[in-house]
Amino acid sequence: MDAVRNHLRRAGGGLFVLMAFLALPGRAATYTWADSAGGPFPAADNWTPAGGPPGSADTAIFNLNATYQVDFAANGTTADAQFTAGGAGATVTLAPATGVTWASNRILAGYGVTANALAITGGTVTAAYHFALGAGNGSGNSVTVSGSGARLTTTNFDLGVGYYIDGGNYGNNNTLTASAGGVISAGRTLYLGSGTATGNLLEVTGAGSQVTAGTSIAVSGTGGNNRLTVADGATASAPTVSLGGDANSLTVTGATVTASSTVNTGGTNNTVTATDGATVTGSGEFIFASGAGASGNTLTVSGGATV
Repeated sequence: MDAVRNHLRRAGGGLFVLMAFLALPGRAATYTWADSAGGPFPAADNWTPAGGPPGSADTAIFNLNATYQVDFAANGTTADAQFTAGGAGATVTLAPATGVTWASNRILAGYGVTANALAITGGTVTAAYHFALGAGNGSGNSVTVSGSGARLTTTNFDLGVGYYIDGGNYGNNNTLTASAGGVISAGRTLYLGSGTATGNLLEVTGAGSQVTAGTSIAVSGTGGNNRLTVADGATASAPTVSLGGDANSLTVTGATVTASSTVNTGGTNNTVTATDGATVTGSGEFIFASGAGASGNTLTVSGGATV
């Protein structure tokens, strides 16, 4: 009889644990955008499976091979967001209203796919940790932040083009653009290329357009042709701006690049060009062709530019 009682106690304890588990509030889920015509983010019928929209514990997936706009009239939060359509001509436009923020812990755009396009035309899109464009061997992807008031930011960590913190999974020929007053801001480091990455571009163009980083803007990659271009009244600023790797470039045309500490160029066959009244300045030092093995680097200053 005692054995039976003990068995029931054990079974009853297990039943209690099971019931407690089932009674927990909703756990993290993954929701996929399902409306190729676009629409408001909070609308439940724009998501699959039923139960959307994704909330602060959930993942939002945008993988329709279509061109559409997602609107935000109020602040929203997700745990993870991924833009992985991977089809030429497919563009997702995120359009938070003025003063509205959509926040996610991590945002991956074009991760492991080709020709995914993302546009941010208003409000703020922010990743608390990492934003990565075209990593995971992704190629030919783009993100454009355009218009006064449009912002792409990371709060605590890095923003990468052809680079992600997972390491080894670099991307090629991806383009990140701030234009017409758009702002891109990395909480820590903004990586343009890294490792074997090639052909990635960060372009900042037009009066009021800005790129900033809390620690550094780092252009590198042994694959070459990773390019930071700042033009037509735009600005780029960070404590350190560095150019390394092989055959990468910094081009400043009628614009300003400012480092509160140092501007540092090393590696091989890299190019710094300042022209048309451009300014490249550091409150500390401008270091050119530094470090062991630095060779073949070129500095060109013309058209009233200053370095």
